[in-house]
Order: sequence, then C-alpha cells, then structure tokens
Amino acid sequence: ASRCLLLGSYKKLQIDDWIMLFVCVTFTGVIVSVNQVSQNLSNYLPPGVAESFTKEEHDNAVYGSKFVLILEEFMLANTWLCKACLLILYYQMT
Repeated sequence: ASRCLLLGSYKKLQIDDWIMLFVCVTFTGVIVSVNQVSQNLSNYLPPGVAESFTKEEHDNAVYGSKFVLILEEFMLANTWLCKACLLILYYQMT
C-alpha cells in the first residue's frame, strides 16, 4: 500500500512489487497449512503408532499428510519468490 501511495497508482508498480504481493499470498498459505497440520495428525509419526489408530484418527492423519505436502509447496514457492525479488533488487542496484 505504501508503494502504491508513493508511485500514485497500482499501474506503476514494478515487477518486484508484484512478486512481493504474491509472496504475501504464499506466506498466507504457509500459515494456514501450518495451522491445519498442527490440528491434524500427519505422516511424521514414530513407528508403531499408526497401527492403533481408529478410523477417524486415520482419516485425520491422511488429511494432515496432504496438508504437509501443500505446506512444503507453499514454503518452496515463498522461498524462490523472495530469492527472485532479491535478484531483481540487486540487478537494479548495479
């Protein structure tokens, strides 16, 4: 928002500004995914624990394991978008 006020319009935003807006979206996905993984079980369990699960606990573990994958994808996208933004910033400085 401050960048838009400085430039006077959304149309004048540069590519690194748009990338950082998308970083905000991916970071929100990271936070939502972390909350879902913490509320549900995941595939990070010690050996022998999964055999004693009920049907509901098994379904929660499958659901949590799917969110672990989503979490990892959001984290990778977030990291690489930040790296791209830094590369653009360094290019503009030199």
